[in-house]
Amino acid sequence: MLRSFRIRITLLAVALSSVVLVVFGMVAWSLSYRIGLDRADEKLRDELRRANNESRRPEYWERMERAIRSDVVFPQDRIPMAVSARERGTGRIIHQTSTWPGEIDAAKFTDPPEPRAPPPRNQAAPRGPGRRAEPPDDLSSPSESQPRDGAMSGPPRDGEPPTPPPPLSFGQFVTVRTTNGNWRAGAGGSIHATYVAALSLRPLEIGQAQLLRALVTAAVPGLLLIAIAGWILASRALRPVAALTGAAERITARGLNQRMPATREAEEFQRLTDVFNDMLDRLEKSFQQATRFSADAAHELKTPLTILQGQLEESLRAASDGSEQQRLCADLLEEVQRLKNIVRKLLLLSLADAGELKLHREPVDLGALVENAAEDARILAPKLQIETSVAPGVKISADPDLIEQVLQNLVSNAIKYNRDGGFVRIELEQKPKSVRLAVTNSGAVIPARDFNRVFERFYRGDPSRSKTVEGVGLGLSLAREIARAHGSDLVLERSDESGTTFALLLPLS
Repeated sequence: MLRSFRIRITLLAVALSSVVLVVFGMVAWSLSYRIGLDRADEKLRDELRRANNESRRPEYWERMERAIRSDVVFPQDRIPMAVSARERGTGRIIHQTSTWPGEIDAAKFTDPPEPRAPPPRNQAAPRGPGRRAEPPDDLSSPSESQPRDGAMSGPPRDGEPPTPPPPLSFGQFVTVRTTNGNWRAGAGGSIHATYVAALSLRPLEIGQAQLLRALVTAAVPGLLLIAIAGWILASRALRPVAALTGAAERITARGLNQRMPATREAEEFQRLTDVFNDMLDRLEKSFQQATRFSADAAHELKTPLTILQGQLEESLRAASDGSEQQRLCADLLEEVQRLKNIVRKLLLLSLADAGELKLHREPVDLGALVENAAEDARILAPKLQIETSVAPGVKISADPDLIEQVLQNLVSNAIKYNRDGGFVRIELEQKPKSVRLAVTNSGAVIPARDFNRVFERFYRGDPSRSKTVEGVGLGLSLAREIARAHGSDLVLERSDESGTTFALLLPLS
């Protein structure tokens, strides 16, 4: 199945598309996960800023506990966030929300670098070109304007301006694995305290799993569509090849004058068509020359062989009975008869090759032909058992001389290639639309590899017997050509220990 070019093109398209889809899915999944982590980090930064800005108020932690429990990024899952605060330097835990996972040690998060304190709001602005310095509104020192407790100081006193929150710096955000899932955590530090926030990644992992299922679900019908499209495209691409194949199958020895039609497909196929047509031109010329040579040679040999036969017959009659000259003339006359038989067969084969074997059709009684052939066989081979099975009244429209020659060739081969005391069976049966004429003998088994070669010209199946058995290997080839000229065929049906059967299938008139 994989030898089919169409299937291989389709599988290649599916394989390449699968690789592209897998790479695309991996990139899409990775980008989506990275974006989810970035959003989680931004949410953690917001929470760390809120803790830094509002933790000085007494009600901050109670409000944050309520906010954390109700602040839901994915409402369907309600994954909590946790915040922990400790003194900078000492590491003492100041406060920690109840949602803090016990497997995460907030003390292990390193204090971020100490942030630089911003200048007081009433500090003079830097002087620029053409700008005069102005005295500050408040001459108190920066240390007096900053709360000593930083994040843990109380609210501003009545009448005093609100104190700005201390600056905040962030550390690295990392993913921590726990038995309850993965958490994203990071630290933010001011000059007085360090805050650690953690956010469960379960919503992100659920979303990634949904994305993966969506990609797989979309990939299956996508690959199916790609396979169908690949099959269609491969079929369309191979359409010119199919047309060339069909045209080539219609070309036979009798139809070498056919040519493949020009195609409007790609120039590569047009080039293939031109090359194939040029090849057919050369084959047609060569075949016509060979056929003409065979026919001319056979025709030219008929006359001298006829003259030679007449002279040998005259010499044979003039020779004394039993003399050496009579024996020599008889042997030469036999060889001339053999040559004439070969020439006649070659002439018929050349006519068949050229498609000029003319049939003189008339009603033929096959039963009578079979009985005559069986009678001749009993005379030629008295030691063989000749059997016949003839259906009565079988008549066809055919050339009687050529059909008789086919039958004589089959019976002659059955006699020559037989064992001592063997049998020859001739069967004639009528079917609804055809007639089957079969000749079976008890000769040597023909190997399966030679089933088609027995019809080749000048082929002799058994080399050890080729010198002792008369014939040149043209009988079966000529018999098959005569059968094909009648619109039928001659086949070797079987060859085993029970016998070898040649069958001629002829259409009913």
